[in-house]
Amino acid sequence: MNDIENKKVIVEKWLDNNGFYNIEITQNKHFLKAESKSSRMFITIADNFDIDVSRIKQFASLNNRQAWIAKVKPAEESIDWEIL
Repeated sequence: MNDIENKKVIVEKWLDNNGFYNIEITQNKHFLKAESKSSRMFITIADNFDIDVSRIKQFASLNNRQAWIAKVKPAEESIDWEIL
C-alpha cells in the first residue's frame, strides 16, 4: 500500500470510530467528505503537495461543510487535525 493509501485508511478508521457516515473519497484519495449528527466535514489529507487553503475554504463554504486538514502520522496511526 502506498503512503496516501495508508493515510486514507487511518482517516477513514478515525471517522468511522467517531460516528461519521456517508464517507466519500475522491479518486486521488486526498479529499474526503463525511457527516455526523452534528457536523459535515470536508477533509484534506496533507501529503507532498501544496494545499490551496482559500479554495478548500471556498468549496467547504459552498457545500455547508467545515474544512479540515488531516496531518496523518502513519507510523503512529494518529492524526493531527487543523480546522480552517
